[in-house]
Amino acid sequence: MNDLMGNALRFSTRLKACANETARQTPASDALFEGRLLGAEVSPGLYATGYDLTYLQDRAVEFEVGVSLTCGLLLEGAANPMRVPGHDPVTQIQHQPVLFGFGTTGECSVKWRCGQRCAMGGFSLRPTFFERFGETVAEDGLAALQGFFRSDFRTDRLRPSPQLSRMAAASINNAFVNEMEALFLESSTLAMVVEVGALIDGRQRAQTIPARHRRILMLACEKLDADLVCLPTTVELAREVGTNVTTLQRLFRQSLGTTILGYVQRRRLEVARMMLQERTGSVGEIGHSVGYASASAFSAAYRRHFGHSPTSEG
Repeated sequence: MNDLMGNALRFSTRLKACANETARQTPASDALFEGRLLGAEVSPGLYATGYDLTYLQDRAVEFEVGVSLTCGLLLEGAANPMRVPGHDPVTQIQHQPVLFGFGTTGECSVKWRCGQRCAMGGFSLRPTFFERFGETVAEDGLAALQGFFRSDFRTDRLRPSPQLSRMAAASINNAFVNEMEALFLESSTLAMVVEVGALIDGRQRAQTIPARHRRILMLACEKLDADLVCLPTTVELAREVGTNVTTLQRLFRQSLGTTILGYVQRRRLEVARMMLQERTGSVGEIGHSVGYASASAFSAAYRRHFGHSPTSEG
């Protein structure tokens, strides 16, 4: 695979900043930045993108961008605003996914500050990515992503997702090589697309209910997330968020597409996956820490949800 990230490499201005962006900066004798850079097509129309760079000069750089949709996630450091003529600057906040799409070839610019470090992960899509779904994309979240190509330029912000942050960081810092790296990047990048689609779908579902009910749902999720092991009963949870059991159960089904228990089980597995990737304990220890009585029960639930065993993580 071409343009795969290397360790502690030093780049000059002659290198493309990303697979779909051609730098228009005049080459200089001194390097502009150093670090790791990722830009690889992992399947038709889908690119794994990211970097962990320290800038070595103050410089303003312009890019010509082809038709594409990019999801960028600032993981560490700071990123200066990206500017597109005729539009508001695109700013980045750590761990908040930002989508920006060009429906036609466009231009953007960014300023780099000497000594500034910026670690960013994500993916980029081309219209050809959606050809695999035929003439119509049925899933709402993916259809919304496809819709970015219908505007000259469009941006969107999504709520932070620990799962998405973890996947983006793992793509940049993966230690695989050759075929294993190709397989890892393809699976992790597709997983990021699915997660972004789910975030958009969840937001669209939430927007169909009144603001008061959205606040109730958000508060209920926060209380469940605070302790995924020692859970309140459904009656206790409903009382704490100021509603009744019937309404609370309906809000979870309508907005999140699952039951209260289903939400808890999903969050337990998402937290466990992050712990496995960080290698904070054995499979049994991690399973127990998120509420499973045995390693076998945890492994079975993990395989049903993610399609592989917990031992394959990390």
